[in-house]
Amino acid sequence: MAIFKKLHKRSDVEFYYVRYELADGRRRAEKAGTTLDQARRLLKKRLGEVTSGTFVDPKALASDTLSKVLDQFEANYRSRGGTDFHKRMLKPVRAFLGAQLINTIDAAAIDRYLAHRRLLIRADKGRKVSESSLRKECVVLGTALRWSRARGLVAANIMSDYTKPKAPSERNITVLSSEQETALAAKCSRDLWDVVEWALYSGMRFGEACSMSWRDIDRGAGIVQIVGTKTGRARTVPLDVSARLGAILDRHPQRTDTNFLFHEPDGGLIDKDGLNRRLKAAMKAAKIQRERGTRWNIFRHSFITRMAATGRFSTFEIADMTGTSPQMIEKHYRAYFPVSREKVTGALDGPPREANQPDTQDRKTA
Repeated sequence: MAIFKKLHKRSDVEFYYVRYELADGRRRAEKAGTTLDQARRLLKKRLGEVTSGTFVDPKALASDTLSKVLDQFEANYRSRGGTDFHKRMLKPVRAFLGAQLINTIDAAAIDRYLAHRRLLIRADKGRKVSESSLRKECVVLGTALRWSRARGLVAANIMSDYTKPKAPSERNITVLSSEQETALAAKCSRDLWDVVEWALYSGMRFGEACSMSWRDIDRGAGIVQIVGTKTGRARTVPLDVSARLGAILDRHPQRTDTNFLFHEPDGGLIDKDGLNRRLKAAMKAAKIQRERGTRWNIFRHSFITRMAATGRFSTFEIADMTGTSPQMIEKHYRAYFPVSREKVTGALDGPPREANQPDTQDRKTA
């Protein structure tokens, strides 16, 4: 990561050393002490770190594979949401390019990887890998290489100039109708339906609902305090948005051996894979077609569209409640916001006027 050179004296009381960063080729001066002895001791310590292997010589990169570099990235990188998203996205990259030497991976290698992925049929879904997934994989690989380059693990980030697959076009949001909700409830066991109903009437993501603890719930204030598993941002969800949420809490009294609201019989964190399998079977029995993407997202989509359809909440309020951005609400859910008939009735029936000319009534009011 760094190579250190001789000491430089900038003033009568402070000594500095010059550090050369292999990642970007820049020089940086750092304070070494107020006496020459202090500076020498610190420099000796820093040189010991260099010789013990805290930096990587570019010549050594020839023997490193992409998998070795990704091992260090996954072990040390922390995303805002604290999820394993990066690890999942890098899994197919490892399978195809992991054994290749890091300094031999170029644009042609990425082209071959994408061509290989586009030919695959996903065994569990019976369809090809989407361009959206390929774009995410490229973005995450770029993040890993950028992180590694800053630490001297790679000489360059090939993804910085690589043209990634295009962003997916907008698609229709899949939501549950009231009839589908009733049919699904009839096919779910009570414990499964409690999690589904909570996600449907709170707008929380699947991971947020599964990891929710009683410490997050304040029934007196009527809120649930959570940190988004995707964004890492804190927010509150009002319990009084639906009486169903309070009823679920009543059916799950707090236990002394666990702090989770939804949990396994032994009190441990609920088995997400098991829930997914059971939900898949219940949706199939209720004849509800799985939406494209994450199965549990249909409940979050339904919550947002129902809140929007009431006409009582702005995009900013719904975004704040669900832990997403107003731009995303506007992009995907704008069609579900009702237009007030009182505001639009006869709006264009009067005589036209210049756009910058104020209305007469407005002038009188002013």
